[in-house]
Amino acid sequence: ETIKTSATDAAARVSLLQRFSGNKKSNSSLTKINLNNLIRDVIIQSRPIWKNNPEKEGRIIKVDAYYGNIPETIGNDGELRTVLYNIIKNSVEAMPTGGIITIKSFSDNSNVYINISDTGIGMDEETKSRIFQPFYSTKGYEVGRGLGMSGAYSIINEHEGNIKVIHSEINKGTTIEFSLPIMNIEIEKP
Repeated sequence: ETIKTSATDAAARVSLLQRFSGNKKSNSSLTKINLNNLIRDVIIQSRPIWKNNPEKEGRIIKVDAYYGNIPETIGNDGELRTVLYNIIKNSVEAMPTGGIITIKSFSDNSNVYINISDTGIGMDEETKSRIFQPFYSTKGYEVGRGLGMSGAYSIINEHEGNIKVIHSEINKGTTIEFSLPIMNIEIEKP
């Protein structure tokens, strides 16, 4: 199941790169999504980058998830998994000595939110202001291409949502939050 999910997500990433280059418009299929299930999937899918690989290097990274009672929304699950995966990946890279990633889901009357915090190195003001720009990277071209967070921004924007840096402090960590609108989901009766 994880292999199938990863293949679907890889196709979503290729589609996103095609959209960046202007060669393709999004024609993503939208379905009902339980974002809590999506979080669970991405935690499993990203386990090699936050657990297996860091432990080989002597780092311990823990992922804590707190699932709120949230309504379903509509979206492309592969693209939304890509958003969460990229945020987790950035969090891991921001914790060179280990740390904790905390993921929370919650909702209000109009939106569903996913809040991702890490205990990493944090961002300075320039990085916070440029994090969603295409090809902006603090890691150098060998490590990152600067497309992860700009891709996340594009995906959330296409889903009529919002993504932002809620808080970041040098040597204390970063919190990124994205939201998607709650949509009245009606199933047509035959």
